[in-house]
Amino acid sequence: EYEAARNMFENALEINQQIGDREGVADTWHSLATIDLRKGEYEEARNEFETALEMWQQIGNRAEEAVTLHNLASIDLERGEYEEARNTFETVLEMRQQIGDREGVAATLHNLATIDLERGEYEEAQKKFEKALEIMHQIKDREGVAATLHNLATIDLNRGKYEAARNMFEKALEMKQQIGDRAGVAATLHQLASIDLNLDEYEEAQNKFETALEIMQQIGDRAGVAATLHNLASIDLNRGEYEAARNMFETALEINQQIGDRAGVAVTLHNLAAIDLNLDEYEEALNKFENALEINQQIGNRAGEAATFAQIGIMVAEEGHAEEGLRLVTLSAMILKEIGHADIDRVEAWIDDLALELEYTQEQFEAMLQEVQEAYQQDQGRSLINAAFGGA
Repeated sequence: EYEAARNMFENALEINQQIGDREGVADTWHSLATIDLRKGEYEEARNEFETALEMWQQIGNRAEEAVTLHNLASIDLERGEYEEARNTFETVLEMRQQIGDREGVAATLHNLATIDLERGEYEEAQKKFEKALEIMHQIKDREGVAATLHNLATIDLNRGKYEAARNMFEKALEMKQQIGDRAGVAATLHQLASIDLNLDEYEEAQNKFETALEIMQQIGDRAGVAATLHNLASIDLNRGEYEAARNMFETALEINQQIGDRAGVAVTLHNLAAIDLNLDEYEEALNKFENALEINQQIGNRAGEAATFAQIGIMVAEEGHAEEGLRLVTLSAMILKEIGHADIDRVEAWIDDLALELEYTQEQFEAMLQEVQEAYQQDQGRSLINAAFGGA
């Protein structure tokens, strides 16, 4: 579908250039960039959007300038460059408020909320999504409503509210099917499958992931393909089929690296490390966990950061260093509690087990908490990892 659209827009571009229609040329560059953005071809999309942006600024069309800046910020968002994305979206929001573009305001609030969601800042995300949803209902933007319901459901999913998430995803799916949004249908099937995966319903999850994958491959959505391959690999990992999981994770990793999706690279490295861990390949696991941690801290993915601290902590504890492991798992819990993540209960159970094993008194436990907080403030937890492996 994308290739057919690209051929049509390239023909239009040539015609617009020949007749000197500058607005038509800018609009066509923007359309070509949008295709590349949806395919996950981020560098090509950026170049084309920047060409369009320069022309809109020369023409003096602020509305189209805002649209193009919005899409440039969307590239940063897809690549996990959250601060750059936030800065540009905030500039766009101000422009759209000034020119009275309510649809654009809603879309930009939606993407600012998506940054909060990706960073695990669920309260902030929910407020912005709900504000965007209110505008979308008022202007009867059904596509926007469906996308925002999808992301509100994702917040419930990340908080472990699976039934609430399922109900909202199913409502979003029905709307996306009605309006013919195939990319949206695939994304929502992917999230419904993620609920099944979290509930250990592997057959149901696999069926939905495979349906989503087929659509994503048909429409050329490389980012979606990588994410779905990643989750299919997670099913193999949970089943103990490590080689099958490794192969699929490595395919997903290669795609994420090609399209510049740093968040995707981090989560895939984390899961490849989990395979190494299950195969007692501790040095390889540590290297991948540390690479994933570095990326997550750079892009502000706090949920991913917490997951990696927890996994390193468990690995250290299983190697006979329960005290060092407890500190790392405790750091994970602090982050998860701060962002309100669903994994907090599971991680706190690990802490209780380790503290019991070490026969910690309440006073010792509180002193350990203080030490962990200070270490994170000082060096983002690096000294805790060094201490764990220095003594290992």
